[in-house]
Amino acid sequence: MRKYIIHRLLQMIPTIFLVMFIAFALMKLIPGDPAAVMLGPQARAQDIMKLDKELGLDQPVMMQFLIYVKRAFSGDFGRSIIYGEPVFTLLLQRFPLTALLSVMALSIAIIVAVPSGILAALKQNSFVDYLITVFSLVGVSTPIFWFGLMLMMVFSLYLHILPSVGMGNGTLLDTFRHLILPSISLALLSMGTIARVTRSSMLEVLRQDYVKTAYAKGLKKKTIIYRHMLKNAMVPIITVSGLQLGNLLAGAVLTETIFGLPGMGRLMYDAILRRDFLVVQGGILFVAFIYIALNFSVDLLYAAFNPHITSSYKGVAK
Repeated sequence: MRKYIIHRLLQMIPTIFLVMFIAFALMKLIPGDPAAVMLGPQARAQDIMKLDKELGLDQPVMMQFLIYVKRAFSGDFGRSIIYGEPVFTLLLQRFPLTALLSVMALSIAIIVAVPSGILAALKQNSFVDYLITVFSLVGVSTPIFWFGLMLMMVFSLYLHILPSVGMGNGTLLDTFRHLILPSISLALLSMGTIARVTRSSMLEVLRQDYVKTAYAKGLKKKTIIYRHMLKNAMVPIITVSGLQLGNLLAGAVLTETIFGLPGMGRLMYDAILRRDFLVVQGGILFVAFIYIALNFSVDLLYAAFNPHITSSYKGVAK
């Protein structure tokens, strides 16, 4: 297991540097002087030169990248022009809400999608299977912003059951009520994908000889499904669920904007509109690092459920 972990950590290094290079290149693709763009058309020449120096933009490009890498690894993403605070501090302040929203959305997606995928596999080629498949495709294809607006219209404007925007009075119960609609809206992004992967994985396991043997022994159907089939089908389900959590963090930009939530996604959206490029750049890196960490965690869970992976690093066949 140790060799496997080291191997995966070494594989992460090129990915991290590639992401940092892309985030750095985005800054360079901005037309004109980034400092002039951030300060606005009324900025004085001396103010632009001062900001260029603070950002290291007066250095050669290669030196700028090295300075950027050094600052990024020390958690220094620069200072927001709009808010006047360090970008990393702003991201840390907004991230808990975005993380809570993403976890709630993923939980809803798993609770709905995994049983649906299992049912579709057990009822293969039946009306139930076709119905779940259609809903999965609709879920994958439906835009988050449109679905979010429909939820607001039905549950807030017509039924008056749930609040539509904001975070309420700050109490735990009220915060939870305000996050229900955004979580459901965001969950749709992953629900269809997880359901389809669960169905495919369960169908593959269903054809295995040990499942036929378990049925021949007269074991209860629930025991066969949950103790034998689902356990062996969990590897791809865990993999896609972990990756979907990273996608949900990215999808939170639209969801938080629609529902007026003060999370990291809304922060990046406002930064794009107001040309606060250091916040955008820092947000991209922040989300990328989280996504890489999630992939690493998924790999560890993958190895835990499938010992054959780690055994290959020991030279032992199991």
